[in-house]
Amino acid sequence: MHERSLAQALLTQIGEYAAPFDAPKLATIRLSVGVFSGIEPDLFLMALEELLAESVYRGAQVEMNVVSLEAECPDCGRQFAVVSFSFTCPGCGCQRTRILRGEELVLESLVLKGAASCPTST
Repeated sequence: MHERSLAQALLTQIGEYAAPFDAPKLATIRLSVGVFSGIEPDLFLMALEELLAESVYRGAQVEMNVVSLEAECPDCGRQFAVVSFSFTCPGCGCQRTRILRGEELVLESLVLKGAASCPTST
């Protein structure tokens, strides 16, 4: 499954980011996944949650933002939502549009919580 290998690569990347911190607990993973990225968001989320449950990041929450497909016309400069994969500019009819958003898989942020607690005084 393509999504599972991407989820595993993401966990490796998360491990690299978290390594400098002293015994961090991963609380939240925030991602953006484009609808034109070649990734099925539901399958990716399922694979990621399954891998998280088997890792030191067990219990981490995943917040996934699915990014719509948007393009820009090089002739008139209009930016528009791509509907039904029609890349033709609705303003001037140009077919040489450039994709702006919707192809990405981005790790937006991580929320880490330290494992150490503050000592209490009596």
